[in-house]
Amino acid sequence: MVHRTLLAALVAATTAATTLVAAPAQATTSTTAAGTSGASSASRPVTNLDHLDFLLDDVPLPEVPGHSTYQQASDPTATAPWVYADRNADGTYRRVGGGTLDPATGHWGQGAFDADDISRAAVVYVRDWQQNGTASSREHARELLRSLTYLQTDSGPDAGNVVLWQQTDGTLNTSPTPPDSPDPSDSADSFWVGRTVWAPR
Repeated sequence: MVHRTLLAALVAATTAATTLVAAPAQATTSTTAAGTSGASSASRPVTNLDHLDFLLDDVPLPEVPGHSTYQQASDPTATAPWVYADRNADGTYRRVGGGTLDPATGHWGQGAFDADDISRAAVVYVRDWQQNGTASSREHARELLRSLTYLQTDSGPDAGNVVLWQQTDGTLNTSPTPPDSPDPSDSADSFWVGRTVWAPR
């Protein structure tokens, strides 16, 4: 059910772009015509998206039994935000994953991306797109929902549950170090399943 909800949201995001992007412009025009001083709430950004944009990266979506997403065959790459960023001495940031990095595999003990942060980022970009008509936010939201859908188990006894962690090469990490609860992460109800339901609404 959750998987179908996300897929429906992806289809709606793809087909309803013209309507949603037009709405903010109409709201701004009516406010200006009324002579309201200052920027209207419809023309203000949701937040400064610069750091969130920096965290975004491409993530491969390999063919894995029980995991699929919208248009995966034609576009086997989506977008996800790195889970952490460490501050450098010069004030810049570097993207890092959770847990300890294994130099031999490039895998983190937890992962580079997680369903929680993908869900939250999707909500931010959807709101910015709806409020301001930002084309890049629409595209980010679409790709984040594609990535999030892929993390859900789409068949079998765990259908509807969600793998929390993913590595930079697309590998799903169901049992990270340190472990999650539930562990493995696609085996029971969890807070990340709840956020996955919230994202497309």
